[in-house]
Amino acid sequence: MIDLPKQYLEEALSCLKFYQQEDIKSLLLSNENDIEKVARIYLYAQGASNTVKFGGGSSTDNLFFDILKLEVKKFVCGDSKYDSERKKLKETSEVCLSKRYLTICSAAIATNYGLIATALYVVVSLILVPIISIGVTAYCSLDTAT
Repeated sequence: MIDLPKQYLEEALSCLKFYQQEDIKSLLLSNENDIEKVARIYLYAQGASNTVKFGGGSSTDNLFFDILKLEVKKFVCGDSKYDSERKKLKETSEVCLSKRYLTICSAAIATNYGLIATALYVVVSLILVPIISIGVTAYCSLDTAT
């Protein structure tokens, strides 16, 4: 787990709605500030008792999150799959972890999986925190499977 400077987390949270910020802050406090763990909890939170969480069941919990992390890496690191979306981002001078960036990144990934962007927005914002922390060049040079 990366020990993140507070400003990166605050920047990520500032892009979220107030109730989402409060949920994430509470989860971070109860999970030793482990951002990846909190992202997983948020993604797989069980809503009403008659709903199914992302991935369909507990045996696939890690799989969907890992796929999502890989898609974020592809988006950030220049995979041609997301060229048109990144082109839209170049038209703005906003900082990397802005609402516009999160919206475009979440929408691009969600489209590939038949989801709506708002379903991934919070989780994508949390996945981006360590990337922003270490820098895009350093992150993209990491040789990881996810």
